[in-house]
Amino acid sequence: MGVLNGLSLALAVKAAVPIVVKAVKNTVTKLAKAVVSTVVTTGKLALEAVKDAASFVKDKAIKIFNSAKDALKALLQALIKVGKMVVGAISTFASKAFSTIKDFIKDKQKEKALEVEPEGTYPGQANCYAYAMKLEYDPRTGEPFARKPQPGEFAGDILTYNDIIEEPDKVKNTIVSKVQADAPILGLTFTEVSSATHVPKPGNWVVALALDTGDSPDYHWWRRNNDGTWSHKPGSTPIVHLDSSGNVITDPATCDRGRYDAFLGFYEVGPE
Repeated sequence: MGVLNGLSLALAVKAAVPIVVKAVKNTVTKLAKAVVSTVVTTGKLALEAVKDAASFVKDKAIKIFNSAKDALKALLQALIKVGKMVVGAISTFASKAFSTIKDFIKDKQKEKALEVEPEGTYPGQANCYAYAMKLEYDPRTGEPFARKPQPGEFAGDILTYNDIIEEPDKVKNTIVSKVQADAPILGLTFTEVSSATHVPKPGNWVVALALDTGDSPDYHWWRRNNDGTWSHKPGSTPIVHLDSSGNVITDPATCDRGRYDAFLGFYEVGPE
């Protein structure tokens, strides 16, 4: 009896093992699936959270970037505006300073020009021609000129009004030929030169000639001073050191000559 009972128990255990194993296997499988499902679900949730966080960070970053960009743009605009104001202020200051310095130099030049003492007083009717030729007195009498001398007068072929109503080139040739006729009688030479800065021979000097081609034609002479500036004598009036705009004359060809619109040339005069 005991043997049978033991056998029956063994058979029962044997029969139960597969059932238990299967049950355990099913349980483990279900548990594993549940774990996997939980992990997957958790992973998806985590991924979504990461995506949401990334999107949030991105939006914030974009907003921060845009704010920074706007702030930088405003700063640059402000700097540009300030820069323009600074440049404008500097330009205005420099312009005023330059103008002040220019006026100062101009005034000093005028003062210097007015300090230049011409040779002689040229009394009487000594005019621009007498001044250009350095004829303080009439060489024929030793007295002040009784009337304004004209080119050609000393050679007996005096310049007339009809001689200066022609075209400038023709007038120039006429005046030059008459001065050249006077020159040897006055003990002078008269030669055309190229510029206001021409360097003459020792003892010689440089003069300039211009013409008024308007309704009342006239010629006029300028003479270079020892300091390089120029002066002239309008008719029998005092010697003038400035041009018609009140500026120091450094070149009769380019200065304000007033009525004398046509410049005719530069000449070297002297005993050599």
